[in-house]
Amino acid sequence: MSVFSRFLCAFVLTVVSACFAAEPGEPIYPVGTRFPLLLYSIHTLEEMDEVADAGWNVGHRYRFSSDFFDTVEKAGWLCVAHLEGKTKVKKAAATPAKKAGKQTAAANLEEADGTGKAVAPTERLRTEEELAGDIRSYAKHDALAWWDLPEEQRWWYPDEYQIVKNLSAWTRKYDPKQRPNYMYIPGHYTTKGIGKYVQYLDIIGAGTYTEYSHQPRAWVRWRTEETVRAIKDAGFRIGRDYLHGEKIPIGIPMLFSSGLQKMDPTTPVGAYHDFWSCIASGARGIFVFSFWHRRDMPIFQKTWADGYNRAAQNLQRVPGLDQALLFGEDVPLTVTVTKGAPRTPTFRPFGFEEDISLPSVNVLGRKHEGTLYIVAVSSQERPVTATISGLPDGVTTLRVHCEDRKDGDEITPGKGGFEDTFPWLTVHLYTARLP
Repeated sequence: MSVFSRFLCAFVLTVVSACFAAEPGEPIYPVGTRFPLLLYSIHTLEEMDEVADAGWNVGHRYRFSSDFFDTVEKAGWLCVAHLEGKTKVKKAAATPAKKAGKQTAAANLEEADGTGKAVAPTERLRTEEELAGDIRSYAKHDALAWWDLPEEQRWWYPDEYQIVKNLSAWTRKYDPKQRPNYMYIPGHYTTKGIGKYVQYLDIIGAGTYTEYSHQPRAWVRWRTEETVRAIKDAGFRIGRDYLHGEKIPIGIPMLFSSGLQKMDPTTPVGAYHDFWSCIASGARGIFVFSFWHRRDMPIFQKTWADGYNRAAQNLQRVPGLDQALLFGEDVPLTVTVTKGAPRTPTFRPFGFEEDISLPSVNVLGRKHEGTLYIVAVSSQERPVTATISGLPDGVTTLRVHCEDRKDGDEITPGKGGFEDTFPWLTVHLYTARLP
């Protein structure tokens, strides 16, 4: 083959490849309308192709660089772009940084150089000019979904808190599309602690790491509702208009095994429950930590496949549910346990002086485009039977989704309500046509 022929073939292959390369995915909420399903530490095109059918649409990686855009763009995905708030310096600072307490040790162990640490003596905050270069460069990519600020920056350390303030302001200034800002917040923060960040972030989420926190599954509901409460207590609303004072709560459930402490592994049943408990409690996105860690233990392969991935698949299998969760109108529903324990086992969140418990079953109702959607989640590890009431007038039949029931997938309600059983850590998804 002549040199010209080889050149011509290479040129044709390049053109063909460009024509068939995947386009970046459509924007996710709040910029777009797709339900945010994000994975920490998913690195390769092959991994993204493997899970894309379940609806996962946004990738993340530590040690982020612009090369990651090439991977997600080929996959037709989006990504969160990590910004570094500090940089190494050759000369040590005169005053050593304060040491972090034991309670603030980071759970996200993959983070380069560790997380949850004060700015070290050999580091300094990056300047506006330095960050502006990164922001402008990353902002050119249509595959950029959210800005990812350095994790676990603590408000009681001035240098770390300044990083949050600086980066949240500079992304607005130097990103022409002003995409949303996100920062991982540790799971032990209460309403008051999360409230310190609400004015600077658009996507608000705290780690929902049940086993890591040695908490029962009911804690997932508390963790998510506490995040929603923090947004409202800080004077903001829940919604997609993040440029005008609205905030987006998300759930961050766990898939990892910590070497720092002994803990039980997250089971497939627990993972499926946690995904839906976050949503039933108000989360408008799921960010699992982490896809890479599914290799930590043999059971995590099933925890991923039969827990988180199945939950994402079922979110897609119920027509219109994802849109109802983001844009639907709330339908107030009530739950009464008629058989079994009405409340969950007691637990004590970090910083609380007394134990608390929650109702065994949580229910979320939304109506959207002529359909009623119901997500019901039992956080009770014993069987319960419950009545869900408050259905809109005219609902004559409910369909049960993503289950194989011996008596069929339809329920006929009576007097504005219906009864159903919840074996243990059970999730039921229902729809009904509205008159």
